Amino acid sequence: LLQSLNYLSLTIFKFHSNEINDYDIFVSYVYTLVIDYAVDIDLNRFVNLHRLTLLSPTSNQLKQVVSNNLSSLEHLSVGYEHFLFSYYIPDLCKKIFSNGFPCLKSCSLLEPRILEIIPNLTQTTQLCILKMDNIDLLAYKHILTLCPNLYLFQFTMLNQHEELYYIEPHLNLKKIII
Repeated sequence: LLQSLNYLSLTIFKFHSNEINDYDIFVSYVYTLVIDYAVDIDLNRFVNLHRLTLLSPTSNQLKQVVSNNLSSLEHLSVGYEHFLFSYYIPDLCKKIFSNGFPCLKSCSLLEPRILEIIPNLTQTTQLCILKMDNIDLLAYKHILTLCPNLYLFQFTMLNQHEELYYIEPHLNLKKIII
């Protein structure tokens, strides 16, 4: 029965290590995984994972996203980090914006420290949808350069009283939500 389901979704809000056997029979079929803060789970076991949402990621969850292959991942959503000083945020951003996830088409990053990381990133060609929180005009300019195939960009403007920068027209951008 599970093998016949193409888009199996699993949401875990609380997890105890003794429950691991309860998920063994279907982890390889999970297409969408939503994880809350209290969950400490091995992402390597989710071989069919296409959509991952970390509601309030821990350092261990971020470390796994950075270090695991996740070659089928099409959508990644990262909420506000639970531990504000995780060392994995820069590595995660580098992986997102340097084609480290070969199938990634959309991404939601609600992490405020991304502004510090954006200028040091390389170009990502596959990202089409990007949702961010609190960016400034300089970050906006960098993101348009980093994502040539971006067609939807949703963000919150951090400081609306900044000096305006010249921003090259973006040929593929069809929708902006501020």
